[in-house]
Amino acid sequence: MANSNWLVKLKGLKPGPLSLVAEQTLVGLYSESIKAHAFRIRPPELETPKVEFPVAETVQFSGTGHYDSRLATRIRFIVKSYPDVTPPDTPSIVTVRNDGSWDVTATGWGLGKYTVQVVQEIADNDSGWIESQPREFRINNDMPPVTDVDYTKDYQPTFSGKGYNGATVSLKDSGANEIAPSVEVRNGQWSSRALEPWGPTNQRKVHITQSLGDHSSKPPCELLVSIPPLPPTVEKPPEEGLKPMFRGTCIEGATVSITFSGNNTFYSGIVVKGTWTFQRPVAFPADIAQTILVTQKFVEQPSDPQSRDFTVYPVMLKPVITHPAESDVGADVDIKGNDGVSGATMQLYEAQFQQKVGDPLLLGEDGEWEIRLTGLKFGPFTIYAKQERNGRSSEESERRSFNVMVPTPKITTPGADGKLTRTEILRGTGLPSARVEIWFEGADEPWLSDIPVSAGRLWQGTVTQPVGTYTIRARQLFTDGNVTHKSNFTESLTYDVTPAAPTIETPIEGEHVGRKVVVSGFGIPGDTVTAMLGIASNSALVQEDRTWSVAVEAQADGNLVLEVRAMLDGFESEPATSSVVAGVYLPIITEPAEGRWVHDPVVFAGTGEEGIGQVTSWFNTELKWTPLLTVEAKQWRGASGEVLRPGGNWCRFRQTLTLGTRLSDWANSARFEVMPIPGAISSRKDPTSG
Repeated sequence: MANSNWLVKLKGLKPGPLSLVAEQTLVGLYSESIKAHAFRIRPPELETPKVEFPVAETVQFSGTGHYDSRLATRIRFIVKSYPDVTPPDTPSIVTVRNDGSWDVTATGWGLGKYTVQVVQEIADNDSGWIESQPREFRINNDMPPVTDVDYTKDYQPTFSGKGYNGATVSLKDSGANEIAPSVEVRNGQWSSRALEPWGPTNQRKVHITQSLGDHSSKPPCELLVSIPPLPPTVEKPPEEGLKPMFRGTCIEGATVSITFSGNNTFYSGIVVKGTWTFQRPVAFPADIAQTILVTQKFVEQPSDPQSRDFTVYPVMLKPVITHPAESDVGADVDIKGNDGVSGATMQLYEAQFQQKVGDPLLLGEDGEWEIRLTGLKFGPFTIYAKQERNGRSSEESERRSFNVMVPTPKITTPGADGKLTRTEILRGTGLPSARVEIWFEGADEPWLSDIPVSAGRLWQGTVTQPVGTYTIRARQLFTDGNVTHKSNFTESLTYDVTPAAPTIETPIEGEHVGRKVVVSGFGIPGDTVTAMLGIASNSALVQEDRTWSVAVEAQADGNLVLEVRAMLDGFESEPATSSVVAGVYLPIITEPAEGRWVHDPVVFAGTGEEGIGQVTSWFNTELKWTPLLTVEAKQWRGASGEVLRPGGNWCRFRQTLTLGTRLSDWANSARFEVMPIPGAISSRKDPTSG
């Protein structure tokens, strides 16, 4: 304290009412307190509030103030100046919250400049308020920029956002050219579509401002617009064919990329103007669902993928019938064709009533096919073929017409260039229940007709013809209901009618014969019979009694075949044959000499080859007159063991030959006379037989 004055500076005093007293001390002695003195401590001057315009003509003030739990603190506004004639609403007095924050809104605050004072007041506990120093500040309510700006990504985009009610929103490019119509903001919203299609674009700048009267938002809101290309279109590919051509529309100049489900390979499409095409080099598996995904890239932006599901099937080709030609066929016929599809079922149809004929054929591979039809009705017949696979049918093939003919019969007897005798059986095969006709070549009517064919497919007919050469044809007729169907004629068959082979009576089969052989038998009167033994032959005419006889001379020993043929008018029969054993060696009988008188026992002698021989009766060689005689040194001799008949006699001699088992020819004696022996009795019962 100096000069009786004192000064104390106090700091940190709380805003609000304050009562102070003063004391002084001197050497430990306290003065009396002076009367209490009241003070009003101002709250601190408020910081400039935060000013916002959340919506048009609405202002929001906010900030922090003084807070005392014992004394209420409030904020009060005074609008000092404003742009319009009518003042705006003054913000209401607002109380500072516990955390020191406060905010308040007011309406009627249009665009323009404002001067505002704000005062912080604290209660003085005496129904009054202690004010802070006022804080004065200016507010420029300029036109705000548009907010929440967006655009659609179609080729003619629509721009939208939030703005100042009543303001006009303008959209321009970097060159200040309008790109969309100006639009008024209503209910805080605006929207405007581009004046023309943009197509795909990348980072295209748009400047957006909103204006109301003299107030415009600054700077313009800059919007970068990027519109990717739309997905290309994908047309439905053809279902037929395992390598379909895919196509669709795209942007001219775009790059088209293609991939398929389950495959990480990407392919490039061929783009011509606004169309893309693609054909995968690898065939797709048949009957399996697939998905194609196609994107296009333009202005460095890829589109979203466009997908399409598809399933492909083998091309259902129109079948082609190649066989039979349009001609005559049998009731059983093989239908052949091509252009079959593996896995398809081929079916033949009768064209008139479109009914199935024959069994369906499942094709194991592409190309040729064959179906057998059996038991077709005779007459004209027209068919077509159609194939089907998994419910998908081909076109019908071209019609194929043919005539189902009764099958041509066959002639089995005679064969080609064969021979028949004058009375013979024609034989053949045919269709059961048919009737066969036989025609001479060039004839106007059948020679034989109505020959039935058995269930066993056989037919036959007995014919009698003169010898000669004949050419015949055969056909068969089959009656179905009231209609008789005729087969084609067989190929012409030429044959000869010849005499029948003669019958050989002698010599019998296996008979031993000598050099001279008399052959006899039966034949047809008028035929000439020729017998051949080895290289020797002779001929004779068959007599009216049907007999014939001819002599031939064997030229060698051994087993020979006798062949006898009949001939008439140059036509020769088949040979009748008989096997004989020829002995051409001829021994000699020298005793009894010719005309000599001999008496019993008669002695016989002669010459021959080494072997064994025997003398027999000339009339019956079964009557043996001597025992077996040995030929030695080319001589033989022996006496009769029988009493011979008196008078003239003849004998025969035949021997075996040591070299082999051959027999000689019969040697015949000359006549000799046997003198009777008085009182002798012959051993023969019948003397005349010997």
